[in-house]
Amino acid sequence: MAKPRIRVPAGSSPLASTALDQRQAPYVQYQREANTFLQGFMPLLRDQSDVVGGSWEKQAARVIHGYQHSGFIRGVLDVSTAQVVGSGLRMSAQPDTDTLGWSKEVGAEFARKREASFQAWASNPYHCDASGQLAFGQQQQAFYWCALAFGEGLALNRTIERPGSKYLTKFKLLPPSRIANTSDGMNLVQGVRIDGDGMPIAIRLYAKNSVGMLEEREVPIRDKHGFLRVMHRFMPAVAQTRNVADVATGMKAYRQFDQYSDANLTQKMIRTIFGAVVKSNLQGLAAFEGLMTEADQINPSPVLDLAKFGEAKAGWYDGSRIDLSSHGRIAHMFPNDELDFVESKAAGDEFDPIARWLWLEIAAAAGVSYESATGDYRGATYSSVRMAGAKEWLGVIRRRDSLIVPFCQEAADSVLEEDIATGRIKIPGGLDTFYEHRDAICRAKWAGPRQPQADDFKTARAHEVRKAMGATTLDEIFTDYGMDWDDAMRQQARENKLADELGLPRPWAPTTPLQTREGQELALNDPGNDGQEKKDKPARKRKGVKDDPERDPDDALAEEVEPAEEGD
Repeated sequence: MAKPRIRVPAGSSPLASTALDQRQAPYVQYQREANTFLQGFMPLLRDQSDVVGGSWEKQAARVIHGYQHSGFIRGVLDVSTAQVVGSGLRMSAQPDTDTLGWSKEVGAEFARKREASFQAWASNPYHCDASGQLAFGQQQQAFYWCALAFGEGLALNRTIERPGSKYLTKFKLLPPSRIANTSDGMNLVQGVRIDGDGMPIAIRLYAKNSVGMLEEREVPIRDKHGFLRVMHRFMPAVAQTRNVADVATGMKAYRQFDQYSDANLTQKMIRTIFGAVVKSNLQGLAAFEGLMTEADQINPSPVLDLAKFGEAKAGWYDGSRIDLSSHGRIAHMFPNDELDFVESKAAGDEFDPIARWLWLEIAAAAGVSYESATGDYRGATYSSVRMAGAKEWLGVIRRRDSLIVPFCQEAADSVLEEDIATGRIKIPGGLDTFYEHRDAICRAKWAGPRQPQADDFKTARAHEVRKAMGATTLDEIFTDYGMDWDDAMRQQARENKLADELGLPRPWAPTTPLQTREGQELALNDPGNDGQEKKDKPARKRKGVKDDPERDPDDALAEEVEPAEEGD
């Protein structure tokens, strides 16, 4: 019998090749579906845009149904809205004065005028809302809620003239279901028309015609100056024109929780229902019929007359009714009868662990922590709550910057364009300069609600330590508290000025905020010293060290290192 011949490349070893094949065997088996565990799990790889187009209406309908019929889902969406938007983001204008060639004073004056004008527009629904019902902060809440429920927010930038309103810019919110989910296989994708690079240039919306029927109308997204006339925002995605809600991925767990809680509640209700059984020996007497003779059956003895026995028993219970619906009633039983209560058997109480895991999935889908979603803080510690809040807040910032900040920025830019065009705000070069340097002029920062803290004192001390290290700024600290540092310091100055006018102590010491030493506030002027600077206290004398002002520093250092000999 001939030996098998193995061909190997020159310079290699057949043993090394065999060892390599053995090392790769598990990976190769996994790739070839040799593992039967994954053979039934074979999803199709599709373009995400096609997946969204085929399931958008179903996913949105499920989330809307959950919001309307479940207090849990409503609470989760409301918590997310409160964290991201709150009562509305606040603008802090920050024009790029270096690019514009403006002085710092001109830039500061422009920023104050812009903020004041935008606040006047945003606080009045008659000025900012096409329907005249919502202030701009409420529009932000509604826009974000649509982004949560539908996966996208939709608003139109309209120009509407109204008597009694000096502003023409109005925003009209629309439900994303008004977007026509139609495609032509070319540049119209799910109701959004794109150019060759994928940038949206128009959108098809359902609108009512003169007879009240819905028809499709194509609306351009930008005007000739590049301003958005249609605000259509969703979470960042690649090569997509629409998106589904993130919380839709938790609808399966919500449905399972709904069914599980109903079944558990039904079980609990059945356990509270009991039945009553009357135990009687009547059936035992019927057995004596088989022992009776024919004569006994024709002329039965009164003792064994079952008919009369039954009649007597029925008469007894006619006068002694057993009514379980009456509380505290005492039933008198027929002699030799017993009243027995029967309860349903209950399974082990496993509701909380299973419900918790289901709600962990729902909360993760909505981007909030389990404690925020359910209000259940059982077993939570300060460290666990703080860590969960820190991770949750990163998602809050992500959604705020992706959905609400662009919506607010576009609204503020449109109001500023109108202010400059009408002369309410004047800038060097006028409207032409605005269009040429729009990014530098419109630059702004938006602040929302502050991050909730489990312990405000510990958070303040953390800011104090970071500032002492030079690892933070006042801007960052005030932003963490949902405030603008420039506005806060100007307000502190106004409060100090008013205190001086009224002859009251100044509420703010003339130091930078958080300038502390050993946890105590430090002021340049001590109120207890009549406004005079503190004098340095004389240094304490060290034991065994001579206090000679003319001695050599080297000798003094030697005496401190090596104590002087006794007797000196």
